Amino acid sequence: MKSIKKAFLLVLSLVTLISVMALSVSAADAKSSTGVGDAGKVLSGATAPSITYNGTNQTPKKEDLQVKDANGNLIPAEYFEVEWPKDMTNSGTYEVKIKALPPYSGEYTVKVTVKAAPKSGSKYAQKVVTAKKKTINVKAAQVKKKAKTVKTKFQVKTPKANKKNVTFKVKAVKKANKKTAKKIKVQLKGKKMQIVVPKKAKKGTYKITVKVPAYNYYRALKAITYKVVVK
Repeated sequence: MKSIKKAFLLVLSLVTLISVMALSVSAADAKSSTGVGDAGKVLSGATAPSITYNGTNQTPKKEDLQVKDANGNLIPAEYFEVEWPKDMTNSGTYEVKIKALPPYSGEYTVKVTVKAAPKSGSKYAQKVVTAKKKTINVKAAQVKKKAKTVKTKFQVKTPKANKKNVTFKVKAVKKANKKTAKKIKVQLKGKKMQIVVPKKAKKGTYKITVKVPAYNYYRALKAITYKVVVK
């Protein structure tokens, strides 16, 4: 009787094992038929091609993006959707939002760069950004009791849209005061450059370095120097 019971339990165990194996094979077949496994279905990265300015709105095709899952495998274009900026004409960096579609999940933002046109070789060959140096004199008596705001014509010729990318750096030279240099504020106001010389500014020469990045078909201006002389 005991041997019959043991045999019955053995047969039951084999039947259970075979059923579990069959279910596993069926699940694996289902995964392979869709081309997608359970692991790594999360959108984890993407790269985009760089674009060169040509005067038109250049939106890449969805297929041009390389979107990857958590395992580093490329996700087919039919498994994600893309939200493009409205206009990508001008040179600069744009953010493109990617959203995964089932059976994938997750979102990712990739940056797409529109580079300025080359220096030569096309009708969009870069023009030279023109610039003129200038010295601004401020009397120490003028800033003895209050700050002085000086407005001067911005001597750099570049597209209006690029002026937001212009940077300024103030440095004390010829024994000028470093603390005063940190307090001098520079910004663009329309076609004018506004320089605020602080109250009680120390005498000396302060150099303002202006940098203008490349934009569309205008070349970058690495540096032009304005001088503010407090005397």
